[in-house]
Amino acid sequence: MSSGTGKSSRPLIGSGRDTHSSEQEPRKWEDFIALGARRQQWIDDPCTPCTIQSSQLTMQSLHDRGWYISKRAPEAVYWLDFAELQALGLPCDLVNPIMNFNVHRYAGETWGVEGADWEGFTGPGIIVISNITRTPNSPSPPMSEVTKAIYERTFDIDSLRYVIMKNVMNEQTVRLIKDLLYTPERSVPWPGKSGQRDTWEGNTPPYQALLGTRLAS
Repeated sequence: MSSGTGKSSRPLIGSGRDTHSSEQEPRKWEDFIALGARRQQWIDDPCTPCTIQSSQLTMQSLHDRGWYISKRAPEAVYWLDFAELQALGLPCDLVNPIMNFNVHRYAGETWGVEGADWEGFTGPGIIVISNITRTPNSPSPPMSEVTKAIYERTFDIDSLRYVIMKNVMNEQTVRLIKDLLYTPERSVPWPGKSGQRDTWEGNTPPYQALLGTRLAS
């Protein structure tokens, strides 16, 4: 399952904390849509005032907090589907995969600290998150800040166009998907095949609802 996104002029990765103190935790379908619609405005129009503060977290500050940071792993690129990445308009080599590390700088990333882990891939214009965990008592910053720092380890944040999440374990996001999105009321059947993907077009209620979840921040 994936949410369809186009190229954005402003990546929505900041502190993950909206400074609007009056904003309530979304619970209803309409609440998620309203929050997602506001985030979509930030993505679509760089001139729209954005209340999410840009994170200044760096790899060095994570290291100082005790994070384990692996070397970027070139062998991990063989797990990526470069035909799909090419279809997204991202630079890659379909004939010689190792060139995707040496030239285009795709690589696997593994980061961790007590109570928090981040595993995935980064490449020019894309983040693929395989797994993120963060316990309530973890000293880790918000994972959106960690994700931004990981990408900026190699690339300029302004080059980021796509964020793909392979596993969804956040309780709020899981509840939206299972209880509010894939329901007879929305006329959206649960995926019947392993690996089946649904694509949500921008500026539609399902797209905005997904954008209103914590994982989308």
